[in-house]
Formats: sequence, structure tokens, C-alpha cells
Amino acid sequence: MRTTVVLGVAGALFVSLALLGQEHPGTKVRGELKVQDVEMAIMDHIEQDEMLQNRFMVYDEKKEIARVLTFERFHTVNQLDDGSFFVCVDFEGQNKDMLDLDFYIDETAEGLKLSKLVIHKVNGKSRL
Repeated sequence: MRTTVVLGVAGALFVSLALLGQEHPGTKVRGELKVQDVEMAIMDHIEQDEMLQNRFMVYDEKKEIARVLTFERFHTVNQLDDGSFFVCVDFEGQNKDMLDLDFYIDETAEGLKLSKLVIHKVNGKSRL
């Protein structure tokens, strides 16, 4: 009886955390064309930054340093309830740190534009 109660409580807690503590907000974008459009908007942002500064840099407010980053891969492209997009992207820093950046993209009259950029993880550890 005691084991059943413990397992039931543990199972309920796991399901609750899975639903409430979703790591990536929104729902997975369906349609290869839309995914490619959103990914291209991010790559355009990175390329523009590289053209201006000869590299892609993100300021890390917690460490108070500018991080020079190299794109690794996209791993999440989700659409949020308001129609904007959430994209999780992996980068490698000059010092070999692995960073997980969250890009928030809005659909505007001029096209897809970056509205917010957040350092989500450094070396697998959450920064939020």
C-alpha cells in the first residue's frame, strides 16, 4: 500500500512538472517551408552581425562579457500562441563553452524579425 501511494505521488509529480516546466514554449512548427523561413531569418540576423563586427557576438549580462559565438545547429522551432516564433539554437563560444540561445521572432510587415535573444544555457546549465 505504501509503495503504491509513493509511486502514485511520484508519477503525478512527474506529469505535473512535465506539463508546467516545459523547457521550450509553444508548439512545434509544422511545414518545412515555415521552419526554413524562420531559420533563415535567424541566419540573416547572425550574418548581419558578422558583417558589422566581423563575428557573431552576444553580450552575457550575468558574466558581463561579450561572447564570440559560432553557429552549431537549430534544435527547436516552435510557434507561440501570439503567432510569433521561439527558436532554440546551439552555439560554440571561442572558449569552447556550449551555449543554447533562445531567439524570439515576430512576423512583421517587413518579414520575420528578431524581437528578443536570451542565453538559455551555458554548458547544459540553465541560466533562467
